Amino acid sequence: MGGFFRKMTAERPGWVTVETGRESWNAATGRFIEELVRVLVDGGTHRNAAARSLQGFEVIQAIFKSVLDRDSVEPPLPAGATPLEDLLAEFGVDPEVG
Repeated sequence: MGGFFRKMTAERPGWVTVETGRESWNAATGRFIEELVRVLVDGGTHRNAAARSLQGFEVIQAIFKSVLDRDSVEPPLPAGATPLEDLLAEFGVDPEVG
Protein backbone atom coordinates (compact mmCIF):
# COMPACT_ATOMS: atom_id res chain seq x y z
CA MET A 1 0.00 0.00 0.00
CA GLY A 2 1.53 3.24 -1.15
CA GLY A 3 -0.36 5.59 1.16
CA PHE A 4 -1.35 7.87 -1.71
CA PHE A 5 -2.37 7.98 -5.34
CA ARG A 6 -2.37 10.65 -8.02
CA LYS A 7 -5.22 11.53 -10.35
CA MET A 8 -6.09 14.01 -13.07
CA THR A 9 -9.54 15.52 -13.35
CA ALA A 10 -11.31 17.99 -15.61
CA GLU A 11 -11.86 20.30 -12.64
CA ARG A 12 -8.19 21.07 -12.05
CA PRO A 13 -5.11 21.00 -14.32
CA GLY A 14 -2.24 18.67 -13.51
CA TRP A 15 -1.84 15.84 -11.02
CA VAL A 16 -3.64 15.88 -7.69
CA THR A 17 -2.17 13.75 -4.91
CA VAL A 18 -4.71 12.06 -2.67
CA GLU A 19 -3.42 10.76 0.66
CA THR A 20 -4.80 7.39 1.73
CA GLY A 21 -4.23 5.07 4.61
CA ARG A 22 -5.16 1.69 6.00
CA GLU A 23 -8.79 2.78 6.39
CA SER A 24 -9.10 3.47 2.65
CA TRP A 25 -7.53 0.13 1.81
CA ASN A 26 -9.83 -1.72 4.19
CA ALA A 27 -12.92 0.09 2.87
CA ALA A 28 -11.98 -0.73 -0.73
CA THR A 29 -11.42 -4.37 0.19
CA GLY A 30 -14.82 -4.52 1.83
CA ARG A 31 -16.51 -3.02 -1.24
CA PHE A 32 -14.66 -5.49 -3.47
CA ILE A 33 -15.91 -8.44 -1.41
CA GLU A 34 -19.46 -7.04 -1.25
CA GLU A 35 -19.52 -6.77 -5.03
CA LEU A 36 -18.16 -10.30 -5.38
CA VAL A 37 -20.91 -11.66 -3.12
CA ARG A 38 -23.55 -9.70 -5.06
CA VAL A 39 -22.33 -11.16 -8.36
CA LEU A 40 -22.28 -14.69 -6.93
CA VAL A 41 -25.80 -14.34 -5.51
CA ASP A 42 -27.51 -12.22 -8.17
CA GLY A 43 -25.40 -13.01 -11.23
CA GLY A 44 -23.61 -10.58 -13.47
CA THR A 45 -19.96 -9.76 -13.97
CA HIS A 46 -17.51 -8.53 -11.35
CA ARG A 47 -15.40 -5.52 -12.33
CA ASN A 48 -12.28 -7.69 -11.91
CA ALA A 49 -13.52 -10.53 -14.10
CA ALA A 50 -10.73 -12.31 -15.95
CA ALA A 51 -12.04 -11.39 -19.43
CA ARG A 52 -12.13 -7.70 -18.53
CA SER A 53 -8.72 -7.83 -16.87
CA LEU A 54 -7.31 -9.57 -19.95
CA GLN A 55 -8.52 -6.73 -22.17
CA GLY A 56 -6.72 -4.19 -19.99
CA PHE A 57 -3.57 -6.31 -19.99
CA GLU A 58 -3.69 -6.59 -23.79
CA VAL A 59 -3.97 -2.81 -24.12
CA ILE A 60 -0.95 -2.31 -21.85
CA GLN A 61 1.05 -4.86 -23.86
CA ALA A 62 0.07 -3.08 -27.10
CA ILE A 63 1.25 0.23 -25.63
CA PHE A 64 4.66 -1.31 -24.86
CA LYS A 65 4.87 -2.70 -28.41
CA SER A 66 3.79 0.65 -29.84
CA VAL A 67 6.64 2.39 -27.99
CA LEU A 68 9.12 -0.10 -29.42
CA ASP A 69 7.76 0.09 -32.97
CA ARG A 70 7.03 3.81 -32.87
CA ASP A 71 3.74 2.98 -34.57
CA SER A 72 0.17 2.13 -33.62
CA VAL A 73 -0.50 -1.45 -32.56
CA GLU A 74 -3.82 -3.30 -32.41
CA PRO A 75 -4.38 -5.62 -29.46
CA PRO A 76 -4.22 -8.48 -28.90
CA LEU A 77 -0.61 -9.18 -29.80
CA PRO A 78 0.40 -12.52 -31.33
CA ALA A 79 0.89 -15.45 -28.97
CA GLY A 80 4.39 -15.53 -27.53
CA ALA A 81 4.97 -11.77 -27.84
CA THR A 82 7.05 -10.35 -24.99
CA PRO A 83 6.72 -6.55 -25.32
CA LEU A 84 7.52 -5.73 -21.69
CA GLU A 85 10.71 -7.78 -21.76
CA ASP A 86 11.59 -6.30 -25.16
CA LEU A 87 11.00 -2.77 -23.88
CA LEU A 88 13.14 -3.35 -20.80
CA ALA A 89 15.92 -4.76 -22.95
CA GLU A 90 15.70 -1.78 -25.32
CA PHE A 91 16.28 0.60 -22.43
CA GLY A 92 18.90 -1.58 -20.72
CA VAL A 93 16.80 -2.39 -17.66
CA ASP A 94 17.40 -5.72 -15.95
CA PRO A 95 13.97 -7.33 -15.40
CA GLU A 96 15.21 -9.51 -12.54
CA VAL A 97 13.97 -8.35 -9.16
CA GLY A 98 15.53 -9.49 -5.93
